[in-house]
Order: sequence, then C-alpha cells, then structure tokens
Amino acid sequence: HETIAQYPGRLDTPPLAYIKPGKP
Repeated sequence: HETIAQYPGRLDTPPLAYIKPGKP
C-alpha cells in the first residue's frame, strides 16, 4: 500500500483531507 503523502489523490482509506490536494 502506497503512502498517501507520496501519492495524493487516491481514494483508498485515507481521509478526504489527504485526498483533496490530489482529487477535489
């Protein structure tokens, strides 16, 4: 599993706060 900090924008398990920068 990749680190969301390195791969933002992925809808996997991280909170929307981390997804927002990559995928609005």
